[in-house]
Amino acid sequence: MSDDAQDLAPYIIPSLVGMLTYLEKEKGEDLTEVEVLDVRDRAVAIVLSKEDRRKLDEARGYQDFNPEYIWEEWCAHKNA
Repeated sequence: MSDDAQDLAPYIIPSLVGMLTYLEKEKGEDLTEVEVLDVRDRAVAIVLSKEDRRKLDEARGYQDFNPEYIWEEWCAHKNA
């Protein structure tokens, strides 16, 4: 595999932080772990290089959750 291909990874748009925050506000109560995982599993992603991901994070003003640890990161985000 070339270095260029190894540099690629999925980037979720819109952000998981944004989607979960919006959905919890609309629901009017805490999202469950099943709901959070469902949002992650249905999210749309594009494949970008590290450099392009870094630029988008800068434009967003934050780094999104790691999809592999979404429940833990979501809980930590809410308790921050």
